[in-house]
Amino acid sequence: RVVYQGEAESLIVPAYRGFLGVMKGHQDMVAVLKEGPVWFRAGSMRRWFAIGGGLLEIFGGRVTILAESCESAEEIDVERAKRARERARERLLHYRPGVDRERAERALARAETRLRVARKEIFKDL
Repeated sequence: RVVYQGEAESLIVPAYRGFLGVMKGHQDMVAVLKEGPVWFRAGSMRRWFAIGGGLLEIFGGRVTILAESCESAEEIDVERAKRARERARERLLHYRPGVDRERAERALARAETRLRVARKEIFKDL
């Protein structure tokens, strides 16, 4: 699905080596994105999203993000994210054989990102 199509002055995405800032006129490039927050500004509008990783392509002044999953701050079910965070914390706190630790760590990171995006606490000073 397309979550936004239009002009934007700046964009911040979670690349594997840290956050990547993109402004108008950015050089063409491709980057692998990790799970995390995305923020962009178009005039006075600011938007926050939580993505599940993907690819960023900048070509000819146009930015395309292909994300495995994407939720805007307004779409995030905060109570569901809180429950997911608690389940992941419990799995990590009471670790036992048969529990996939890496999966629990990813679930915790995803839930925490979703909660911060829902509260628009990511990049709020921009």
